[in-house]
Amino acid sequence: MKLSDTLELIIELFEKKVRLIVRKNGDEWVCRKENVSSLKRFLNSESSRLFNGRLQLILKNSKVEIEVKGTVVGEIPVDYFRQTMARL
Repeated sequence: MKLSDTLELIIELFEKKVRLIVRKNGDEWVCRKENVSSLKRFLNSESSRLFNGRLQLILKNSKVEIEVKGTVVGEIPVDYFRQTMARL
């Protein structure tokens, strides 16, 4: 999922978890491994923040904001995030 001209979010299976990767100019910038159930709970809540640390997800209205090192670097629609999770 493209976040900007230089950034993209990749969601992939990793063992029994999901690995969320933000790539900058094609190189891995930050990543986070999380349980699928935690991501589903996050997506079904009304407003919340997931994770502490360098990579965080923030649910606002119908969008998921991607925050890296305290700065929002992009956003994606919640429905698109759900569809991507369903394909894993």
